[in-house]
Amino acid sequence: MPDKDTQKNPWLERVPNLEGGKRFPSIKPDDDPKLFDELLAGGKEAVVGIIDTLKEVDNGKDWKARFLLSALATQTGAPDKKEARSKVEAIFARELQADRPAGVKTFLAMQLGWFAGPTSVAALASQLAAEDVALVDAAAAALTAIGKPAAPALSKAKGMAGGHGKAAIEHALKQIG
Repeated sequence: MPDKDTQKNPWLERVPNLEGGKRFPSIKPDDDPKLFDELLAGGKEAVVGIIDTLKEVDNGKDWKARFLLSALATQTGAPDKKEARSKVEAIFARELQADRPAGVKTFLAMQLGWFAGPTSVAALASQLAAEDVALVDAAAAALTAIGKPAAPALSKAKGMAGGHGKAAIEHALKQIG
């Protein structure tokens, strides 16, 4: 697994530093109007390059990567961003199934929960059998957000799950109705 330096990624260098006591950075259209368009134009490699900088433990050292990926999910989640959302969703779902640490997968599942649709159901459902309870919970929450299209995958996973996974799946199914 790549362990690239967060500070050397050109996309992360465009994220404003925390200065003057700010707790959270912002990327306003006036600050960097083309960041997300250019990032998406960079294709899968650009987005995966940012994902590669994520650390297993969210201890603040990779905050720029987490911030940028979360902002990308939020920006492409807008109703008028269907094409961009489809690209980001496909990348996040594919990377969710890649050989990555549970903490990174949990982050990706959480981001998918903001905007994912039925095309991410299989990728998210594949995480319901994970040993890491945070990952199971994040995947179940994202599937709950997808709603009824996720119910068959949740029902199928319930039969193979045990313990915490089974409880998370049952809860998700109850939420979906």
